[in-house]
Amino acid sequence: MLPKKGQLLIFILVFILTVSPFSTMAYENEQEPPQLMVDGRSLYPDVPPTIESGRILVEMRSIFEAFGAELEWNESDRTVSVYHDNMEMLLTIDGSIALIQGQPYELEVPPRIVNDRTVVPARFVSETLGAKVTWHEDTRTAMITTSETALEDVEEIESQELPPEVDDWIGYSQNTWLAQEKTINDITYILVTYGEKPTGGYTVDIQQVQESSDEIIVTVAFSEPEEGSPVTTALTYPYDLFAMNATDKPIVYEALGTESYIPTLMNIDELPPIVAESDGIKIFSPAPDSSVGESFSFEGIANVFEGNVLYRLLDSNETELDSGFTTGAMGDWGHIEETIVIPDDIEDGESMLLEFYTESAKDGSVQDLIQIPLVYEALE
Repeated sequence: MLPKKGQLLIFILVFILTVSPFSTMAYENEQEPPQLMVDGRSLYPDVPPTIESGRILVEMRSIFEAFGAELEWNESDRTVSVYHDNMEMLLTIDGSIALIQGQPYELEVPPRIVNDRTVVPARFVSETLGAKVTWHEDTRTAMITTSETALEDVEEIESQELPPEVDDWIGYSQNTWLAQEKTINDITYILVTYGEKPTGGYTVDIQQVQESSDEIIVTVAFSEPEEGSPVTTALTYPYDLFAMNATDKPIVYEALGTESYIPTLMNIDELPPIVAESDGIKIFSPAPDSSVGESFSFEGIANVFEGNVLYRLLDSNETELDSGFTTGAMGDWGHIEETIVIPDDIEDGESMLLEFYTESAKDGSVQDLIQIPLVYEALE
């Protein structure tokens, strides 16, 4: 049993939970489920969160494991015992009473079983375990911060004028959906680009940058125009930029809103200028119409089905001189780099065509085609 002072604190906590604005912040007729984040990281339970009577219900195991709590399931009486530090909570499936340290507290929405998974009220269990919960209506996201985590907001550096390198970086990145970072003059710039969009109304918003003892967590909200809403009928390239004091900590990205994941770079530190591109393939070199010798390397990134990129080199008669494949990534942008050796019978000054493409898994048709004209220059 808790001392009387402890019982009073728990009573006050449960009273706050009952009258909290959280109960009216979320509404029930949603096309998409609400989102949850614990200590800056998105939670992806097997059963999507739902809203009932103004309360978010979340899969029990996923949220309790995020807190490091231990669970015990009693099949005979359909109860769950939760142990965290010195606290014990008892929940009963379809029961409106929760026991905290043996004391009863009424739940507006009882735990349920959905698709063979137990779901519980997110705010009640989170705050009972000592966490802070805030609701963001714009992205319909509940952000949960545990008392065990030292997350500090990172202050943004306001700059009247960006370095030319940053302006250039934004310019050649805008056509790619990508989150990346670059450090220049003791400032780390975080850039999230959304790629080319057919109209206005698409947005990217770096909502929050937080720092823990071992990483930087960047929360980014994406939105797209609602069907039928008035928008600019022109190509747009939404992006957002955040500047902070230079850091060498790894940076991780969490997506909210219309996206659940943000592609990042793999096996390459930063994005160099792009000389040729399609939706899923971006080439850094060689540049179109450049001269190459008896061998040359190409370099780029790819985000395509199964990560596989095909390439071939054709002469002026469209005869294949070399071909092969390389592997980038699927979901993220993986680095690609290979060396091509030109046959001895190619004449000095002859035109060639370097192609990159993928093949449709459905019908084998060519997709993501890039064509780069080259000129062979023999060594003297």
